[in-house]
Formats: sequence, C-alpha cells, structure tokens
Amino acid sequence: MGTSMLKVILAERDISQKELAAVTGLSTKTISQICSGKQKPQIDNAYLISEALGLHVTKVFPQYSGLTKSYVMDRTTTRF
Repeated sequence: MGTSMLKVILAERDISQKELAAVTGLSTKTISQICSGKQKPQIDNAYLISEALGLHVTKVFPQYSGLTKSYVMDRTTTRF
C-alpha cells in the first residue's frame, strides 16, 4: 500500500507511534496499523490524530479530501 502520510509526518517530526497514541488516547496498535496501511482510520480517529498534530485532516489523510465535517473535540489534546 505504500508509506502512509501519517508515518511520514511522524518521522519528520521525530514523534513515536507510542507518543501519538498517548496524546490521542488511541491504542499503539491502532496507530501502528494506520501507519502501516493495514487499517483505514475511522473519520473521528482521523480528526483526533490530525488535531493532535496541529494539521488539517486532509494533510494527514488525503483520502478524506472530499469530506467536510464539523468536528468538536470532546477532550483536550496536547499538540506536538
């Protein structure tokens, strides 16, 4: 499937999958599967990850470029 944008962004910013999992509240396994392309993120998780990275969802997950969504975070996240 090729390298995911999330994997590239994490490498560029020197952020581990474990660190991203801790900030987002997602499991390390989920982050790993998304990075490897084995799992497509649910839209809510895609927004959660993007928000934690301080990026627009389509920058991290180009497959969602055709979608618009009003998304309100129900928890506080730390940005990298």
